[in-house]
Amino acid sequence: MSSLFKYLLILLPLITTSCGEGGKGPKSYWPFDEVENKVTVEKQSGKWFPVSTNAPVPEYVKGVKGEALRLDGYSSYITGALPAKLEESFLSQGWFALETFPTDTAGFFTLKDQTGENWIMAGLNQFGNPIIGVCRNGEQVFVGNDAELEKFSWLRVSLKVDGQKALLEINGEEMVAAELEMPSAELDHFVLGQGARPEYLVDRFIVNRINGLVDEVKLWSPAPAEVPAVSVNPQKPDLVVPESRFANDFNRPEYHILPAANWTNETHGLIGHNGTYHIFNQKNGTNLFLGQINWGHFSSKDLVSWTEHKPAITPGPDYDRNGIWSGHAIKNHEGEPVIMYTGSDGNEFGMCLALPEDEQLIEWEKFSGNPVVQGVPEGFERKDFRDPFIWKEDSVYYMMVGFGVVENDTEKGALLLYKSRDLKDWEYLHLLFKGNPEVDDSGVFWEMSTFWKFRDKYVLVVNKVPHNGEPARALYWTGQFRNEKFVPDHEVPKRLEVVNRFLSPSLMRLENGKTVAIGIIPDETSYKAQLEQGWTHLFSFTSEWEFKNGKICQKPFAGIEKLRAESEAIEPQKLTNEKIKLTSGHQKELIISLLPEDCEQFGLVIGEHPEGVEKTPVVFDLENQKVMVDRRQSSERAFIPLDTREGAYEMEHGKPLKLHVLIDGSVIEFFINDEDAFSTRIFPLYSQSCEVSLFSKGGTIEVLNGEINDLKSSENQTDW
Repeated sequence: MSSLFKYLLILLPLITTSCGEGGKGPKSYWPFDEVENKVTVEKQSGKWFPVSTNAPVPEYVKGVKGEALRLDGYSSYITGALPAKLEESFLSQGWFALETFPTDTAGFFTLKDQTGENWIMAGLNQFGNPIIGVCRNGEQVFVGNDAELEKFSWLRVSLKVDGQKALLEINGEEMVAAELEMPSAELDHFVLGQGARPEYLVDRFIVNRINGLVDEVKLWSPAPAEVPAVSVNPQKPDLVVPESRFANDFNRPEYHILPAANWTNETHGLIGHNGTYHIFNQKNGTNLFLGQINWGHFSSKDLVSWTEHKPAITPGPDYDRNGIWSGHAIKNHEGEPVIMYTGSDGNEFGMCLALPEDEQLIEWEKFSGNPVVQGVPEGFERKDFRDPFIWKEDSVYYMMVGFGVVENDTEKGALLLYKSRDLKDWEYLHLLFKGNPEVDDSGVFWEMSTFWKFRDKYVLVVNKVPHNGEPARALYWTGQFRNEKFVPDHEVPKRLEVVNRFLSPSLMRLENGKTVAIGIIPDETSYKAQLEQGWTHLFSFTSEWEFKNGKICQKPFAGIEKLRAESEAIEPQKLTNEKIKLTSGHQKELIISLLPEDCEQFGLVIGEHPEGVEKTPVVFDLENQKVMVDRRQSSERAFIPLDTREGAYEMEHGKPLKLHVLIDGSVIEFFINDEDAFSTRIFPLYSQSCEVSLFSKGGTIEVLNGEINDLKSSENQTDW
C-alpha cells in the first residue's frame, strides 16, 4: 500500500464530516460514538468533554447514527469550553428523544459565557412546550410555543441565531421565532441536556435536565444560510434504561414490581380487561422526588411478570398542571375501564376522568368536562382532598374521597361521599365516615382509601398520613353500608400490618372470586441515598386477601410458584439458645413451621454479613407479645435509617407458627399463618450481607418442617 493511499484513508473520515450539510461542515461535532471513562470526544477539535452522571459509566445505546448518549433526567449532562468563541451568527443542532418531559424548564443545548450570566438556550418546559431562553447580564427572557413535543420518538432540534433573531425548529418545522436582545458577552461554553446552570429543588434535586437520548450534535459558527435539511430517517429510539445503570445494585429487587428507574409512589387502579391485568402508579420518571407526577402503567398476564408502559396520563398546563395524583379505575356500565384521578392546578383540587383510546389501555384521553368534581363541598375549611375510590351499588356509582375535618379544635380523618349514575355528573351527599383520633388513633387526614366487600361484610381501609413524627399507617374497620353511610362493627380500627411498612393497597377480584392486593413498600431513605441509588420505592408482591373471623387474612399470591427454582428442605430439629444458618442469597423464599416450646424469643436474622458487620434480626418476642424488626445494624451505607420498628402480636408456647418469607434484594415480606403480614426494607453496603439464620433465645424452639426456594427474576420489561 502506497504512503499516499494510507494518507487518504486517514483523511477520509475528516473529509466526510466536513463536506456534509451542503459542503459547509460544522465547527464542532459530537457523534457520541467514542467514549472513554466519563468523557466523550468532540470530533473536530479532538477535545474530550466530561460526561457528568451518577451512573457507574456513561450510558450508550443505539442512536440515529452509531451510538447515542442516554440522559437520566437528574444527574447526567455535558458541559465544557468550546474550541473557539461563537460569532454573532451560529447554528446548534442535534437529535433528541424524550422519555419524559423535564421537572422544570430544561435545555436541549445552551450556549453561554464562562460566568453563566449570558446565554441562549433551546429547551422545553414541564409540559413539553418548546422554548427559546435568553439571559443577558442575569436578566432572563423566555419565548415559547403551546405545541406539545412528542415523547418516545426522535426530534431533530435546531437553534439558529443571527444577530437579534433566533429560530427554533423541531424536525424541520418552525416552532419559535423571535427577535431578542442577545447576550452582551461572547459565548464560548456549551451545555448539553441542561440549562445554563443547574437549578435545584430545595437544594437537593436538579430539576432542569433532560431524560432521554441525545445524538449527532453539531455546531456551526457562522451559521449556514439555511438550516440543513433532515437527512436521516431515524428508527424508534431505544429508551430502555441500560442494564449497566443497576448492574451492581444487589439491593434492587428482581421479582417485585417497580419502574425501570427514578421515583414512584402509590399504586392504584388494579383492574382486569380482555384477559390482561393492569395497575397504575404515581410516577416521576424524570427525577427522584414527589413531583412531576404522572400515572405510570404496568400490565401482566399472570400478576407475576409485568411490562411497564409509557405513562397513561401526564400533567397538562391547566387543571392538573401540578400533578396527576392518585385515584381509581373502574368499569362503566358498558364494561369500559374508566380512570378517576385527582388533579391540581396548585391552588385547587378536582376529581378528573380519563377514558381509554385502545383496548390495550395504552393511550388515554382526558374527559373534556374535567374536573367532574371541582373543589371541596361548601361548609368545609380545608381545601385539599384527594384519592377517589369508586364502587357500584346496583346501578349507582359511589365515590369516596380522602379528607380531614376539624371538630372542637380536633383534626380528624374523614371521607367525602358522592354518587353518580354515569361517572360524569356527581352529587355530594355527606361524610361517609370520620375518625375519632383521641379514641381510635386514626390520625388527622385520610388518603388512599379502599372500600371492599367480602360476601356480606364491607371493609374500609384508610391510610392515616404522617403526623407528629409518626409515619403513615394503613388501618381498617369492618362494617356495613347503610343509608349511604359506613356503620363500623368496632370503634377502634385494626392495623393492616403487624409491623408498619406496607401502605395504600390496590385491590381486585379475580374471576375465581379471590381478592388480590398490591401496595407500596416505601424506602424511607434520605434523598442522598435516593440520588445515589437512582430509584425510589417499590411495590409489594401480589398477595391474596381473605376475610375470616372478622379480620383481613393475607398470604402470598399462588403465582409465586412460577418463580421457584432450586429448592431444599429444612430438616426437623430443635434449637435451644442457638442460631443456625439456613441459607444465603438475595432472592429467596422461606416457608417454615415452628413450635415455640419454652423460649422467650425466636426469629430470623436476615441480610447478615459472614463477619456480622451488617444484619437485621426479626424478633418474635413471646415474653412481651410483640414482633420487632431491628435495623440498627442493617447497613454501613451512608444515609440509610438505622432504627427499630415493632408491633403487638399474640403468640403462645406450644402453638405452631408458620412463617412465609419473601426476600428480594432490599424488600422483605413476612406472612404469619397465612393471616398476618408485615414488611421491611434493608440496604446493606456489602453484597455478602445476604445470609439468613434462625435463632432461639431463653429456651427451645422446634422446627417442624420447612423449605427454602431460590426465586427467579420475574423478567419485568418495558415496552419503549
